[in-house]
Amino acid sequence: MLSVKVWGELACFTRPESKVERVSYPVMTPSAARGILEAIYWRHGIRWEVREIWVLNPINYFSIMTNEVENIAKPEAAMEGSVLVVDKCRVQRHTLALRDVSYIIKAEMKASPELDEPINACVQHFCKAISVGSCRHTPSFGLRELVAYFSEPEGSEMPQAIDQTLGMMIFDTYRDIEEPEKNRRIFFEGQIKKGVLRVPGDLYDQLWGD
Repeated sequence: MLSVKVWGELACFTRPESKVERVSYPVMTPSAARGILEAIYWRHGIRWEVREIWVLNPINYFSIMTNEVENIAKPEAAMEGSVLVVDKCRVQRHTLALRDVSYIIKAEMKASPELDEPINACVQHFCKAISVGSCRHTPSFGLRELVAYFSEPEGSEMPQAIDQTLGMMIFDTYRDIEEPEKNRRIFFEGQIKKGVLRVPGDLYDQLWGD
């Protein structure tokens, strides 16, 4: 089992049932944890399977309003002389996010048939990346602008004494084979027990389709 400590000032793990307004889960989702691991180390042929997420800090929400635009500026439209007028498509969005977060992610690195080197070598590359603070791209907590910092766990960290039922929580998404243009979501009954969110292992059978 591999472990990495991650922390940051702000985080938002948006509930999918939130449409216009973003509302965060009280803890990082397994897919967000996998995204952080892949940001630190990724190689074709490996799969990250998150087993546990430890909540190290108290859960604190905060509310912010942001100015955003409804439309996206497309290069082909600009070439045709079309201009995106921000004042005409600006909207305000409310976000209920988390402040001062810190977690320990415990996960396993698995090899798929496409891996062209020993899995132990990949584990060593990951551990070296953690020790020196290198990554493929900057990890984030749900939104790209919410930066996640990472390091090796010190060994003295303890999860918060939190017990909370989260209801239906998003586990991950996958591409539908019959309809490749669509992403399908997998949910599970999330529950924090003594500050730890445990991820059922059989969910990865659904995700990878093995």
